[in-house]
This record gives sequence, C-alpha cells and structure tokens, in this order.
Amino acid sequence: MDFPILDLMDQQACHQKLLVLLLTATALVMLFVALIVSSFGVELAKDTTYIGPVLAYVYAIAVSTLLVLGFAWSVYRILTNEPLTWRETLPGAIFAALLLQASFQILPLFVRVTEGLVTLQAFGGLVLLLFWLYVMANILVLGAEINWWVARARRPADEPPVGLA
Repeated sequence: MDFPILDLMDQQACHQKLLVLLLTATALVMLFVALIVSSFGVELAKDTTYIGPVLAYVYAIAVSTLLVLGFAWSVYRILTNEPLTWRETLPGAIFAALLLQASFQILPLFVRVTEGLVTLQAFGGLVLLLFWLYVMANILVLGAEINWWVARARRPADEPPVGLA
C-alpha cells in the first residue's frame, strides 16, 4: 500500500528537523564566536598600544553584538510557523541581542571574582554555563514576546489575531 500523503508529511518533517538542526548548530557557533570576540576584546584592550584600550573594547563589543543580533534575528525570522517580515522581527532581535550581550559580560566578571579559587572556577564554570543557557532561552522567548506585542500594536483593531510568533 502506498500512501503519498504520508511521504509528503515525512519529507516536510525531515526538512523541518534538518532546518532546526542546522540553525541550532549555526547558533551555537555564532554565540561561541561572539563570546570569544567579546572576551578577547577585553584582553586585547589590555595589551594593545596601537588603537587604544577603549576603542579595542568597543570594537569587540560591537562585533559580538552584531553576531548575536544576526543569531536572534534568524531565530525569529526562520523558526516561526507564521511568515514574518524583517521589520516585524527586528525589535525583539535588538532587545535580545542587547540582553544577551550584557549576559556575556558575566563570564569575565566570574573569572575575576574567583581568581584565587581554582575549585570554584572548575565546578562553578559548569553551573554558570547551565545558568547562562537558561537565561539565554528566557531572553529569546522575551524577544519573541516583544515581536508579538509590536506586531499586535501595528495590526488594525478589527483584524483577528493570526497567532503567536
């Protein structure tokens, strides 16, 4: 027995799962690079004599923020079931990028505070990573909520809601 509708559903499910896998892998790489650039900028600011410490720090933060903005925007643009424009997804992406960038600054602070405590650095790093992943997930959901509220404010009052972003 041949069920063509099941084949089509299997193809769509495989396509969706492959898209999520690709986006997750890309997101992890982008966030890791953004974290490295942000952390490296602080060290570059300490060691540089050519461009000045403030400019090196600002450059590292700017590059890292742009990478995180690209990640957040792609999540809000690609993963939704409803077709959304870039204008509808930009407010939440900017908000999420700024909050995620602020959360990146926790790692250098943790390393400075626990400088002499090797055990705390070894075991606390894992706890900090798990906590940061939890915070990151909540920031992404909050950015999606901002996109939903902004889209709802732009829609005329008589038009029924389409669904959550």
